[in-house]
Amino acid sequence: MRLLAVFFSVGNPLAVVNPKKRPRKKKNTLILIICRLFSQEKKVLFFIPQCCNGLLPDMKNFKLVFFTFAFFIFVESTFAQNKPFYPVYKRKAYKEIDSLRGALRPERTCFDVVYYDLQVEIIVKKKSIVGISKTTFKVVEATQKIQLDLYGNLKIDSIMWRNQKLSMLRKYDAVFIYFPKYLQPNQVEEVAVYYQGSPVVNVGDWNRHGFHWDKDDKLRDWISVSCEQDGASLWWANKDHLSDEPDSMRIHIIAPAEFVCISNGRLEKQTRLEKTKQIRHDWFVRNPINNYNVTFYLGHYIKKNLAYKNDTGEHTIETYALDYEHKKMQDYFRLVPEFMAFFEKIYGEYPFWNDKFAVVQSSYSGMEHQTCLAIGRELYNYSNWYYSHTVNYHSTLIHEIAHEWWGNSISVKDMADVWLHEAFATYSEFAFLEYAAGKEIYEKSLQKSNTFINGNYPIVGNREVNENMFTGGDIYHRGAKVIHELRQELNNFPVFLRIHKTFLQRFRYKTVTTADYIQVVNEISGRDLTKFLMDRLYKK
Repeated sequence: MRLLAVFFSVGNPLAVVNPKKRPRKKKNTLILIICRLFSQEKKVLFFIPQCCNGLLPDMKNFKLVFFTFAFFIFVESTFAQNKPFYPVYKRKAYKEIDSLRGALRPERTCFDVVYYDLQVEIIVKKKSIVGISKTTFKVVEATQKIQLDLYGNLKIDSIMWRNQKLSMLRKYDAVFIYFPKYLQPNQVEEVAVYYQGSPVVNVGDWNRHGFHWDKDDKLRDWISVSCEQDGASLWWANKDHLSDEPDSMRIHIIAPAEFVCISNGRLEKQTRLEKTKQIRHDWFVRNPINNYNVTFYLGHYIKKNLAYKNDTGEHTIETYALDYEHKKMQDYFRLVPEFMAFFEKIYGEYPFWNDKFAVVQSSYSGMEHQTCLAIGRELYNYSNWYYSHTVNYHSTLIHEIAHEWWGNSISVKDMADVWLHEAFATYSEFAFLEYAAGKEIYEKSLQKSNTFINGNYPIVGNREVNENMFTGGDIYHRGAKVIHELRQELNNFPVFLRIHKTFLQRFRYKTVTTADYIQVVNEISGRDLTKFLMDRLYKK
């Protein structure tokens, strides 16, 4: 690496400072200057202290000069080893509320969630809910305090542990729970949060998240929830950090009997509550699930099953639409088995057959809710707005199906890395186009997608603050471009496929980071592509 280091004196950089003009009271003054390190594709800023001219013979400054240049040589050798460093870019002025939500604080790292049991009663007329959220956790480090999360607008009636009511402190949306004695490592405990209130609506980018108290075309209630990035704590109490997923979960939705209820996992039973004339729908999720994927749908649905067969046997694809959409369902969902077969071929078998696979018409735009994907209101196959051709399928449908691998089977530890969800789901759309319509259509569609790149921020964001990576949308289109560029750089399509299949298999049901992905790329390709990827992911 070429190193250009220029030591400036005051005024002309090449001038010699006259020792007689040196200020008497500032013999040991160090002038901090900014130097740039230039290499082919990186510019890194750091500070080098410069001793004023004439001070070198002064033995009092010898140690300072020695260690300054030792540090200088260390920095040069570090970058000469191709270990690029990228500055953190600010997206907004971060506040304490961002750290309380996004950081792995001691009150969070001291325990590991094992299981959630969530019950929520939907009060339709009041647009409110009454919930009981039970968290079973294993103690990792001795503690007397843990942090759960629940939006501040929801009232907590009590928090119970071993039939005792616990004290708590709420700070923004964080709930600090205090135990009467220290919990010891390896203990398995359960706390139950009893709460109620009206969940937030119309939050997040484009006001598309929160509780959805909608109406269908017949003006009947149509209710559901979505909360990616905004957090599952907007409607239930949990450890609202992506790094900790439960091993399994139960979801109980209590709602008026008129509704069909769909949720994650498999339906265990339905119980009619004679006192209130409601029905409790009990669902069980057998696999790890990230908290923003937990959801439900209440509406006047009809269900149609599609047969699907793969190497492991016969399976059922469940499709749900509103009862007046029965004529549209057949055409809209007809390609789902083909989508599934394609993804199983390139990514490996669908990860959740022991729960289910379902796609559900939703009043809001698509969302990758695990095992019950939301695919939007309109059941209409159209030429997608950013494709450069006419193909008779809805991109949202294939995008959300791809998320069962990219986002659900593997999930990121921090929102900073959520490009791994969205870029690969977007690229999967183009991959299917190449399979179905040819290389030319694939390339033209990528070119069209590239026109929506903003380039305002790096694709990988700031950690520990629940970064909103969805602003600008580059994690979709620019992220897909990076994946395509990696494919071109490898110039070996079988290796390209093997990288991603290996990554998905190695981290199945686990949480991941961008560093995990780069490690697998390097391992399978047999090349060090760290700089290639970091230049594209960490720079604007």
